[in-house]
Amino acid sequence: MLKRIYTKPIIWEHQAKNKLALLYFTMLIISFVIITRTFAAHIYHVSPDGNDQNPGTEDRPFKTIKYAAEKATAGDTVLVNDGIYREHIIIKNSGTSDTQRIVFKARTPHAAIVDGLGVDVPPFYGLLEIKNANYVTIEGFEIMNTPEAGVRCSNCKNATIRDCLIHNTTNEKRSGLIFVFGDSALIQHNEIYGFTWNGIDVEGGNNVIIESNYTHDNPNHFGLQIFPFHSGGDSSFYFNNIIRYNVIARNISGMFFRNNKYLQIYSNVIYNNTYSGIHLGEGATSSPSFDSFSQIYNNTIIGQKYCITNTAFNNLSIKNNIFYSPLYDVFLFDPDANTGHDIDYNLYFGKGDTPVGNHDLYADPMFVEPSKNNYELSDGSPAIDAGVILANVMKDINATLRYYGTSYDIGAYEYIPPTDTLAPAAPKGLRAIFLSK
Repeated sequence: MLKRIYTKPIIWEHQAKNKLALLYFTMLIISFVIITRTFAAHIYHVSPDGNDQNPGTEDRPFKTIKYAAEKATAGDTVLVNDGIYREHIIIKNSGTSDTQRIVFKARTPHAAIVDGLGVDVPPFYGLLEIKNANYVTIEGFEIMNTPEAGVRCSNCKNATIRDCLIHNTTNEKRSGLIFVFGDSALIQHNEIYGFTWNGIDVEGGNNVIIESNYTHDNPNHFGLQIFPFHSGGDSSFYFNNIIRYNVIARNISGMFFRNNKYLQIYSNVIYNNTYSGIHLGEGATSSPSFDSFSQIYNNTIIGQKYCITNTAFNNLSIKNNIFYSPLYDVFLFDPDANTGHDIDYNLYFGKGDTPVGNHDLYADPMFVEPSKNNYELSDGSPAIDAGVILANVMKDINATLRYYGTSYDIGAYEYIPPTDTLAPAAPKGLRAIFLSK
């Protein structure tokens, strides 16, 4: 009798093996692509003594940053040697992610100098321009004597400008650093001064972080601003921008905002600007005031005519701030911008409004040395532990974790008691005691 042979399980087994082999082969291809791209990333070198006909290696560098910008692609780094570079730089190539950025970095911080003297820059461009490019980092440059903006980013997402010194324009109404439609930008650890318009100017952007910058002595306009790019008519709203750990001094106003919702302004020191520390401006022309739901927390604001002026933003939360010696008043709010505010746990001193919240204080904050712009808190300050705990304000302006005592301190600085570094004195009057066995 012939036996029936069942072949179907064997076919299934072969199919399973083929699928596993295909999956394994696919994973090998993906790994090969990732490894190849990683090893394919270049470090291009630039030096004033180089030549753009060189390959851009360390021993044979390019001469200009703009040529390196044409060569660099996602994952590449352009390392710029010390020296002066008089050129108009346009960056058009994009990175693809935070791990595959195009990075332009000075080898020595502020020793690679982009100098605009004698450089032809088109109107309203930047001496260094990032144009329609994403995931680009600019780090450690000095950028000076700009006929237009120092750095301008136009239609660029996820750009980072970090650790740069940007100063002095040779033209009227020019800003140090401009973003035009720049979502998810990071503007960090820069010093910007000597411009005839704004220090930092974000003309349209969501999820922008501006932190740890020192923008000062831009006497004709603002230390920093975020407002819509528009030419009349209703303007768009922008969301979830964060302004923290900055020092803003000696501008017309410290900060200026328009059409921002869910804005967070915290742990900044703002002093000796002409008009206001923080100005919250009008909304869309068809609806001048709007519900902003923004937060102003743990700032130290000193010496302007007004600490906060507001013509449009309703539903603000204003807590843990020090309002110190305004020339005229603490607040100047339009009637249309005086709805739904939660103002409490602030410290007032000098002219102007009396405390308005149940936990507000009126007292000298006892700064360490205000005559030298040192606004840290002294031992015994009434601001110590007098604030309310705020979940999103985790650090002070010096990156000290909050809180040290029983609650948050009011103002930009968290007080840390000095550490006793002296060894304890040797005890006196000791005598030896001998124990018998």
